[in-house]
Amino acid sequence: MVFEQVFAEKRALQLYGQGLVLETDGELDRALEQYRMAVQVKADFALGHLALGHLLGLLGRYPEAVDSLGKSLSLEESPMAYFNLGEIAQLQGRPGDAWQFFEKAFDLAPQEPLILKAAANGYLRVGEYGKAGKMLLMLLEIDGENPDTQEMVDRYNRYREFEQPFGEAGSGHPVTKTRIYADYGVICLGTDFDDGLEIPEYFLHNFSFKGIAVTLRRLAGLVTYLGVPISTIIPVDEESKPLAWAVAKLLDAVVKDPGQVTRFEQVLLVQAVDRNGLAYRQALLEVGQRAGGLVGFILGVRNLEEFPRGQRPDIIGVEAPVSVPWRLVEEFSRWQSEGEGDDRKLVVIDEFVDVRSPEDIALEIQAELEDLGEEKLQAQVDWYNKKHSRVNLLLRLKGVNLNRNRGTG
Repeated sequence: MVFEQVFAEKRALQLYGQGLVLETDGELDRALEQYRMAVQVKADFALGHLALGHLLGLLGRYPEAVDSLGKSLSLEESPMAYFNLGEIAQLQGRPGDAWQFFEKAFDLAPQEPLILKAAANGYLRVGEYGKAGKMLLMLLEIDGENPDTQEMVDRYNRYREFEQPFGEAGSGHPVTKTRIYADYGVICLGTDFDDGLEIPEYFLHNFSFKGIAVTLRRLAGLVTYLGVPISTIIPVDEESKPLAWAVAKLLDAVVKDPGQVTRFEQVLLVQAVDRNGLAYRQALLEVGQRAGGLVGFILGVRNLEEFPRGQRPDIIGVEAPVSVPWRLVEEFSRWQSEGEGDDRKLVVIDEFVDVRSPEDIALEIQAELEDLGEEKLQAQVDWYNKKHSRVNLLLRLKGVNLNRNRGTG
C-alpha cells in the first residue's frame, strides 16, 4: 500500500512536470492532458488541480477551471488558487467576487508582487481606493522599479476620478469607456451602435462602412478639438490602407509607407484590425524611430492587455475581435442567416477580399461620412479634455514624462 502511494505521488509529479514543459512550449492541449492524468493518478494532488484550473482558465473554460481550483483549495489552501479564481471572476465581470478572492490570496502571501497587484486591481474596480492605496504602497516598497508597478500607480490615479468606476448603464458612468480609460489611459471612440459615451462591451463586431464613418468622424473631431498635429497617415498593413486613405481625407493629411517618414512629420499610425498586437508594435518601432511625433489609432483591438506599457494605441474604436467590410476572413465575420421560421439557420459564407484599390474602397467610407446625421462630438471630447484627462495622448501633449520612449519599447 505504501509502495503504491509513493509510486502514485512520483508519477503524478512526473506528469505535472511534463505538463509545465508543454504549457511553456505553447502545447496547451497536450499540457491539459498531462495535468488531467496527474490528478487521475493521485486524486489528492493539490498542485495538479491548481495547474489544471489555471490552464482551463487561460483557455476560457471557466466552469471547469473553477471546479478544479475548488478541488485544489479543498486539499490545500493556496494563494495562487485564490488568485486564479479572482482572475476568472474579473474576466466574467464580477469585480466584487474578484477582490474577495484577491484579498484571500493577499492574506496568504502578502509579500508576493503578483498578488499585491491583483488585490490592488480588485479594490480599484469596486471603488475601495483606500485599500488599493495600501496595496500599492506595499508594492512600491517591494517592487518599485518594475514598470508594471508604475503602471499600477497611473491606473490608481485614473480610477480615483470615479466615485464608483463601474456603475449601472445610464448612471453617468459609461462602463466600457471608463474601464479602457482607467486601466490603460486609452481613448475609446465606439461606433454607430452607441453615442460615443455609453459604449457597450462589444464581444464581436463586424464594422459596416457606416460604422467606420461614425468612428472616424469622432476621431477627426477629437484630434481637431484637442489640437493634435497630424501631417501624415501611415497604415500598419495592407488591410489598413483603405482606412488610412479615408482618415487622410478627413484630416487633410498624406498617406505614406513607413520607410518614407521623416523626423519633420507628425504621424498618425493607423490599423484597421488588430489580431495579436504584434503588427502594430512592429510598425510603432519602425515609425517611432523616424517620425517627429506619433499618435496611434486602431479601429478594432482584440485585447489591450496584450500591449505592453508604452506600446499601446492612443485611440481605439472598440476593444473586440472585429472585421472590416473589405476583408471578411474570420469565421465570425461570415455568418449569415438563411431560411425563415423554424427552418432559419446560420451558415458560413465564403471568404471575401475586396480587390479594389484602397483609394476606391475609402470612397465608400467618405460617402457614408457625407450622409451622417448630427452627433454631440463636443460632449465626447469634453469627457476626456475636461473630466478625465490622464490619457496617454494628452499627457504627452502637455509634456508630461511618461517614462517611456515610444517606438523603442
